[in-house]
Amino acid sequence: MASRKKTDADASPATLEATIAEIEAILVRMEGEEQPLEQSLKDFEAGITLTRRAQALLREAEQQVQELTENADGEPSAAPLDDGADA
Repeated sequence: MASRKKTDADASPATLEATIAEIEAILVRMEGEEQPLEQSLKDFEAGITLTRRAQALLREAEQQVQELTENADGEPSAAPLDDGADA
């Protein structure tokens, strides 16, 4: 069985913000530099991996919000937002 090469994205950043920063760094590098095709493909692969990680982090956050806003019956509970308009 062939082992997959470890990319920079395999050590995924722990936070959404760090993941997005990594994606942005890859975009800047790919848009700004003339680089060999092989490096562009590695960057593209790392970007896809990081994008999937960001999506997973967002799904986890969405699930946490949903769990926190459910009432005792497991139904979503709506509460008015305090927009600070009367301050």
